[in-house]
Amino acid sequence: MQIKERIDENKSIYQIKIENKNEIHKSITTLYRYINNGYLTTKRLDLPYAVKYKKRKHNKKYDYSNNEIDRTGHTFLDYLAYIHNHPNVNVWQLDFLGAIKSDSKNILSFILPNVHLIYWI
Repeated sequence: MQIKERIDENKSIYQIKIENKNEIHKSITTLYRYINNGYLTTKRLDLPYAVKYKKRKHNKKYDYSNNEIDRTGHTFLDYLAYIHNHPNVNVWQLDFLGAIKSDSKNILSFILPNVHLIYWI
């Protein structure tokens, strides 16, 4: 069984995978990855919809533009060490539950874990 023959019969990768689940032991995503990397005889141009869609852009990781700021003592490990050394300190946590862009209302919650208190705005 070759995938190329099935694609020439206008079958999708999903349909090929379902029909031959005992022979194909890879996921659909892996099959697409193999096609994109050229591991199979099937090329990306053979897939009718794969040519129409552009590859997704991946956002770059955040880079601190101002490297002059001294961030010593402001890491998450420093926070955990401070909480461990000062167990009676009340720490507020902030959580933003956004909404869809067309909606003007958002949900903002303040959490006080030691007291088991949540305040919603």
